[in-house]
Amino acid sequence: MLFTLSSPYIPMELEEWNMKVLEDLLIYRDIERDSFDFKSKDNNLKGLDTHVCAMANTITGVLCLGIKDPQSKNQTAVFTKDGFLRGEENTWQNMINNYATKVDPIPKVTQKSLHEPYNRHFYVVLKVEGSVFQRPYIIKDTGQIFVRIGGSTRPASRTTIANLFVNLLERRHIILKLQSHCRLLRNDLILMAETLPSVDEGYIGIIPQLDLGAFKDAVVSAEWFLRDENILGEVNIDSYIGGVYTNLQELNALTTTIDIINKGELNRSVRYQQCKLVLERWKVNHNHFKGIIMDLEDIIARCNRFLQLDS
Repeated sequence: MLFTLSSPYIPMELEEWNMKVLEDLLIYRDIERDSFDFKSKDNNLKGLDTHVCAMANTITGVLCLGIKDPQSKNQTAVFTKDGFLRGEENTWQNMINNYATKVDPIPKVTQKSLHEPYNRHFYVVLKVEGSVFQRPYIIKDTGQIFVRIGGSTRPASRTTIANLFVNLLERRHIILKLQSHCRLLRNDLILMAETLPSVDEGYIGIIPQLDLGAFKDAVVSAEWFLRDENILGEVNIDSYIGGVYTNLQELNALTTTIDIINKGELNRSVRYQQCKLVLERWKVNHNHFKGIIMDLEDIIARCNRFLQLDS
């Protein structure tokens, strides 16, 4: 009988995995793909480092260990289990960790053991998460780079390697740009905040304006980095939630307020009354102002860590 099954759902989160999920996936002969692979425990998981390296370079994915490939070219052949023996969890966990440390930089690899209820075997599900800004990942001993292509792990071609390193240089430039504009914005905010104590109903000067255009461009270019650092935030239909997005919304409100005050001398007292609550939050000693400055300094520090790691 020829299997004609629809594409199955493959969990990418470890908490979704259990023995039933594993059993259900074994019948899908063509299930292996960029983001998922079965691996036998034969030869003490030989070559696991290359699969971890490939997945880290290509996409966040899952490796399920303790499963043999179909032993026949017959279309009815399915994957079979050759699980690990209970009581050896620590041994295999240490071996898996050792394979992961052969990859440079070491990607994030988390694992979960699945135990069969009626025999002495267990299986290991690995989640491999490659960071966009740490690619390319290489095998330390050989300097080789591997990628996932379809359902297989392959050495990266010269073109792929070149693209990875070109992207690396582009990412460094993007992070340097973000770091520079965070510093500029921080300095401009401090200068603006130092002016605010003298701003009242009779103030006739000009509040230093912020040019957010370059900072916004730097944020857009570095969205992948800010998202990977979990500080970008989210955009809903009518609001911004958390992180850099919320701070940008606050900064837009501030620049609008400064524009209103700086429009001219006529009716300045009225405009000040409309704006003073916003301006109060941006004075040097206010927690709101301090929070934005701390967030900018945090991004500067994260950029610095990336540049040091990537050098």
